[in-house]
Amino acid sequence: MSRFSRPVAVVGGGAVGLLLALCLDKYDVPCVVFNSETESRWHPKGNTHNSRTMEHYRWLGIADEIRKLGLPDDYPQDIAYLTTLCGYELCRILGGSKQQLRNKVNHSANDDQVPEPLLRANQMYVERFLLQHVKSKKNIHLKFGWNVTDVEQVDNNVLLSVVPSDLVADQRGNNVERWCANYVVGCDGAKSLVRRKIGIRFNGERRKEDVFLSGGMVSAYVRIPKLVDVVPKDKLAWLYNLFPESGRVLLICLNGEDEYLFMVKAKNKNRVFSQREVQNRIIEAIGERLEVEVIAVLNWTGGLALVAEKFRDGNIFLAGDSCHLFSPTGGYGMNTGIDDVRNLSWKIAAVIGGWAPDSLLDTYEEERQPVANRNTQAAVSLTSKINSVSVEPTVHEDSASAEAMRQQIGESLLHAFTPQYTSLGVELGVRYDDSSIIYREEPAPGDSLINYCPSTIPGGRLPHLWLNLRSKDGDGRVSIFDRLGLGLSLISCGDSLSSVGVDKLQKVAVELAIPLDVIHLEGESGSTLYTTRFLLVRPDHHICWRGDALPAQPEKLLKYCIYNHD
Repeated sequence: MSRFSRPVAVVGGGAVGLLLALCLDKYDVPCVVFNSETESRWHPKGNTHNSRTMEHYRWLGIADEIRKLGLPDDYPQDIAYLTTLCGYELCRILGGSKQQLRNKVNHSANDDQVPEPLLRANQMYVERFLLQHVKSKKNIHLKFGWNVTDVEQVDNNVLLSVVPSDLVADQRGNNVERWCANYVVGCDGAKSLVRRKIGIRFNGERRKEDVFLSGGMVSAYVRIPKLVDVVPKDKLAWLYNLFPESGRVLLICLNGEDEYLFMVKAKNKNRVFSQREVQNRIIEAIGERLEVEVIAVLNWTGGLALVAEKFRDGNIFLAGDSCHLFSPTGGYGMNTGIDDVRNLSWKIAAVIGGWAPDSLLDTYEEERQPVANRNTQAAVSLTSKINSVSVEPTVHEDSASAEAMRQQIGESLLHAFTPQYTSLGVELGVRYDDSSIIYREEPAPGDSLINYCPSTIPGGRLPHLWLNLRSKDGDGRVSIFDRLGLGLSLISCGDSLSSVGVDKLQKVAVELAIPLDVIHLEGESGSTLYTTRFLLVRPDHHICWRGDALPAQPEKLLKYCIYNHD
């Protein structure tokens, strides 16, 4: 039996597990990633990488590369509602193309809060890119094609038993490997072995089985070569919501050419649609007989709003679908998981790096579990609206009364569903108001799932600011996020940087081995947006303290924001 060790073991090599590995690598923390399949799964999954997730990609230096994936730059990311694809359009929610969104950013005000617009790119493309990118990192050891069969906590470490999966057993033999890690993170999905081994259950609800996107659903990965020729160029969309007479379906464009994800309600959640059934339903939804190649069909369960009762057990943590399950509405599931690992990674790195005690890791559950509850309920709220608008079969008729009905339905659809695709409050408004390492004296601001209102009250994301500085490519704007360090960052606003208090804070940070960067913002832009002289920002870009003067005892402040004092 071979024995190996790494500081961190990541179980699960999907988007969340690979992002965790990349975050740890950014902090120079070695890890190993176990994944039962030999490659990333080549089946369409989530399609939305929201603005906060794109900020995380930017922090890792991969946002521009990921934006090249999926749809072409000039392809509209619109959401269209139609009777059938060749029938009547009921309404359209404009999403803009990737090129249009980037142009908007380039001409935005300095205090614009969306430096990285959301991206519609299927998760299977992004995971394939992430896997290739991870292979270039010396700190990350990949064990794809290996199953973790057991995890056991022994003497403040975690022991893992690992065997080759069936896909590689013939090549490598059935040898068991034993791995030892300081910390294990289960990113192994809804049926997480890690969660089951440590006996953590889900709490929450399962929505009604008889409504769309709840209960049994079927997804099909299909190729429709001639579809772009049928749809006029000015009527193309990323997501087609279609209402043929046999029932509502979704058709999601994956590459802007011929690949699509088709979703339909399953009458029997345990029966997989045949290829012929999928083809017939798609042809009906298009309204014209076209060639449809079915690549793969997958059953899944929708309408979930489940959150794990615990996110940590000793030195074992859960992230992503292993600790929260969502309705697919809004794309909150994967994005919440990526936000999980951005939170967890800096805390593990701080403990391993010796500048924080182990008690800091308790704040992972303390901070992320409320966010999971918030976001699952947001998804439930949006899913409930999906079935609030009824579409009668007469909507397909060519008559004045049917046209009036279509107009009324379109207005109802716009009112009900626009928030699903413009929920910036969910994306950027995450706050850790009850965290024991957030020093907050003021009342927390209100929470809106739709609107994001920037605030420097500690607990929330640092409001974004474009700085007019000389960038590496010449004169231009630099994001404040690009200036923040890997440890704590002190932002000072004002016309001049007074060394009173700052030198003392830096000295104490050195004594405590806490990495601290000082960023001075001159002029009005910083003071106008940030409304206070000093901000202390964590590695995940959440504000942990603010004030107009630095405290006389900076050691207490630094320890408060790093040492879990509960």
